[in-house]
Amino acid sequence: MKLDNLPSSKRTELESVLNEFKSCFDEKSGKTTLISHTISVHPGTRTIKLPPYRVNPTKAEAIKTELDNMLELGVIEPSNSPCAAPVVLIPKPDNTIRFCIDYRRHNAVTVRDAFPMPRIDDLIDKGWKREISNQDRFGKRLLAGPFG
Repeated sequence: MKLDNLPSSKRTELESVLNEFKSCFDEKSGKTTLISHTISVHPGTRTIKLPPYRVNPTKAEAIKTELDNMLELGVIEPSNSPCAAPVVLIPKPDNTIRFCIDYRRHNAVTVRDAFPMPRIDDLIDKGWKREISNQDRFGKRLLAGPFG
């Protein structure tokens, strides 16, 4: 990880924290069983089953390799779901590929969460809260942050 953009004192502090909690970081992908998540769709939505995009044999092999790796890691599992979304391979600057799923059609019918995910910089600042200067239509003050 490049930390050259940080001042020396901050770099040392960050390296210390990363070393202290290195058991929390791993080079391998994985999943958590600490929480579960459901995705709700708008009522009346029909099942979305999209065909795979056409790919050349080289990309097909890369997709197969990545799927096998994710199966082995337990990140994905075989499914008989009627839903389907196509795989997209995106080149990264270091000439490796990023395995992505084109969920745009699925996202279009998903009920949005009332509370968006917190910003990463807010999570790092633990306990951060700030008051929003605007008042909502009921005249109450709003708080934005990981804890409310």
